[in-house]
Amino acid sequence: MANQEGIIQIVGTLGGINFYKRKGVAIARKAGGGFTREAIKNKPSMQRVRENSNEFGRCSRVKKEFRLGLLPFLIAVKDGDLHGRMMRLFQQIKVLDTVNTRGSRTVAQGMTTAMGRKLLKDFDFTPQCTLLQMLPGNSQFNWDTYRYVVTDFAIQDVVFPKGATHVGLQMGLLCFDFETLASTLYTSDHFFINKEFTANTFALELTELPTAAGVQIAVLGLQFYQEVEGELYAFNTQHAVGVSTLGVKQGLSS
Repeated sequence: MANQEGIIQIVGTLGGINFYKRKGVAIARKAGGGFTREAIKNKPSMQRVRENSNEFGRCSRVKKEFRLGLLPFLIAVKDGDLHGRMMRLFQQIKVLDTVNTRGSRTVAQGMTTAMGRKLLKDFDFTPQCTLLQMLPGNSQFNWDTYRYVVTDFAIQDVVFPKGATHVGLQMGLLCFDFETLASTLYTSDHFFINKEFTANTFALELTELPTAAGVQIAVLGLQFYQEVEGELYAFNTQHAVGVSTLGVKQGLSS
């Protein structure tokens, strides 16, 4: 590799030499080398690259279908880093697969472990608007009844964004089959609380009990609204939309 000198600096390939700019500096280097499709597919030295590529592709498909499964909760989330953070999550879970050999490890197998489910449970979809930050009081999700109960709640402890008059809550239960990538989402009705709310306890429950197969992921969605002439208008900033995981457990087998 060498720097180009002279008044005229070429960009492109000429006589087997690649001419290009890197960080504002004109560079010339011999064409060829590097990774090629054929080399990656067949060279023994590219085995680790093939293994990583296979596993990355499977994680990417899981991430895509999982996000689509939770789309009603995630559609209002404005976070350009969410894609990358979800990919890192599923790659961490995939590494927990000790059954399959490297290159064939799967998120599905990783999710059969307690640590895999813990990683998903602890994942922060909206770090700028977390459940603990925005919803004061004591809360508990009951797996037997699929009911989410908040006690010791005080509306004055809720930090409303400027202009917001209501906070809306909705619970969801995603049944996600990490093998087939099939999913079914069950939800509660929306529950809206205004600044005059006086109760210190409330509960959310699913409108339909889950029957679909797959790992069960319980989530809570939170969003702030402004009421104008009886209509509610949603806020979409990072600090006004939250999605938190309430729990993860093995569900029905397919």
